[in-house]
Amino acid sequence: MAIKHIVPPTFFNQALNLFSAEYDWYIAVEKFIDDMGKPKIKYEKRTIKGSLQPKASTINFEKTGNTVKQSYDFYCSAIYRINIGDIICYYGNWLQVNEMQPYDEWGVRHCGLDMININAYRDLEEYAKFINGEETI
Repeated sequence: MAIKHIVPPTFFNQALNLFSAEYDWYIAVEKFIDDMGKPKIKYEKRTIKGSLQPKASTINFEKTGNTVKQSYDFYCSAIYRINIGDIICYYGNWLQVNEMQPYDEWGVRHCGLDMININAYRDLEEYAKFINGEETI
């Protein structure tokens, strides 16, 4: 007779809580066009608790300069509704969610992140400086 191993649903949440840390989480809450006709994004800062795992580093060799791309996997509790386009700050590195599972498995949500250059996201850069007290409006 075969023995079936049953994993309790709380096991993964307990493991996640053991190996997780808190990160700054920037959510795009509003997209609009300003008076000059430029698209703008309004961000909201929150805190997310999860486990960030390095995935891969790739380098592109070009005549104008080499670029390195760093990818990560992120696991968090299903209570966080993280979406594609959200940004997580990790020791001054800005990581954007570029892939996500459309379902939660055992109460755990998984997504893929890529490191981005914050200068390409002017709205977020200005918002982060304002929150950290580096810039006043």
